[in-house]
Amino acid sequence: MVSYTTRMPAGFVGLLTRDPQASVVETRFITSTGTVPTAYGQFTIDDGSGNVAAFPSAGTASQITGFLLRPFPFQSVDNSFGSPAPVAGQQVDFLRKGYTLVYCQYGTPSPDGAVYIRTGTGGHGGTIGGLEATSDSGNNVAVTGARWTGPGVDANGNSELAYNM
Repeated sequence: MVSYTTRMPAGFVGLLTRDPQASVVETRFITSTGTVPTAYGQFTIDDGSGNVAAFPSAGTASQITGFLLRPFPFQSVDNSFGSPAPVAGQQVDFLRKGYTLVYCQYGTPSPDGAVYIRTGTGGHGGTIGGLEATSDSGNNVAVTGARWTGPGVDANGNSELAYNM
């Protein structure tokens, strides 16, 4: 039997965490001409053709059009294309409003705290497009309409985020 001495794992990154009837989720395709997102649970931009593309290096918060959700049901590490990550041309769920689980790569989330997206490689470093709970001047930007919902992260660095496009 497993015993949790600190905090139980929150779930999987990109998971829709609250009532789907209170969420706005659209279906989109992953770009076949732009940069493909590297994982589920990331903010994305429009590739100019109505498809989902990865947040670019030196991107701006105003470019964000939604959030890439994990497919459901999803019971293995591979999706229907045989890949653990999104692939070009794949149909995906795209969150416009709701709650989801994300990986926080820097800082400690606090309730109603600002959510930042990494835009540069300076400062503490981190993955471009990664989400952070602490400002890193010139290297990340605040995401309008996004906020942390709970204190801290689980053992995997995951925390819940509320997003309202």
